[in-house]
Amino acid sequence: MFFENAIIGKNSWWRYVLTAILTAFTLFILINIAAYAISYFNLIDNETLVGFNKAMQNIPNDISKTLVFSVVMGVLIIILFIFLFFVKLIHKKPILSIITSRQSFDFKRFFISFGIFFILLFFASAPLYFNGALSYNYSFEKFMPLLLIALILVPLQSASEEIILRGYLHQAFGLLFKSKLVAFLLVIIVFTVMHFPNIEFETDFNRVLLDFLMASTLFGLIVVLDNGLEIAIGVHAANNVFAVLIVSISDGSINTDAIFSTTIVEVINISIWYSVAFNIMVFAIFYKIYNWKFSTLFEPIFRNNKVSPPTK
Repeated sequence: MFFENAIIGKNSWWRYVLTAILTAFTLFILINIAAYAISYFNLIDNETLVGFNKAMQNIPNDISKTLVFSVVMGVLIIILFIFLFFVKLIHKKPILSIITSRQSFDFKRFFISFGIFFILLFFASAPLYFNGALSYNYSFEKFMPLLLIALILVPLQSASEEIILRGYLHQAFGLLFKSKLVAFLLVIIVFTVMHFPNIEFETDFNRVLLDFLMASTLFGLIVVLDNGLEIAIGVHAANNVFAVLIVSISDGSINTDAIFSTTIVEVINISIWYSVAFNIMVFAIFYKIYNWKFSTLFEPIFRNNKVSPPTK
């Protein structure tokens, strides 16, 4: 099972601390290199470099949004491979063990979940259409490069977040507390807090907080009940691809030359209950398709609540 994979490799506490510190430090270095490279090549002004996360809102009209977007995505993808290197080096774990309980990555699960969620997002964005909150911005010259970049980079970026947080961290907390429920709740909190720098939180903190908590809860439930990251990566990737290609939030963290654009205010003006109903519907669809059992969340990770002592 997915959580039981945590005992594979070397798992003494200092290895988790060292991996976390090295990954965070490397990410910090990469972000600063990328941010100053963007500034150096005049993609954004130094004065607007309040944070790397805000780069997408401060792009001059004569600069390609797709280029800046590629740099941002590139950093998050590079950190994934560096993190996986640390996992192999420090923990001696097979990479697959922190991704799925299956013998190989289930691409069928990934593509089915991606397709279902992507289609559902079209229906979910209906209020924006009927409220007149969408601006049509399609440009063939700008959209085609973005399409290619998005389909290649965004799934990898989404996988980066899922593998580090809902793969590695889920298992680490599971090993520490021997409880799927505790690990599930802690990762929800960590995922949400890590997104606090997003510009969206500056508009309406409480509402955006609820949206991220719901998304994190949905992704976490999927991972726990399905014993793997494939569906969570598919849903996460579909969400981000939709935000990059179909409806971009012009003053949000992802500002691209999508077909349509809207604003943060227009999005958060949609009733919170609409978002709640949408997330419940998504979960119910996958719950039915894959015949999950909700009781899985409350099952002990290790039989007889025992686990082999971590190796040094």
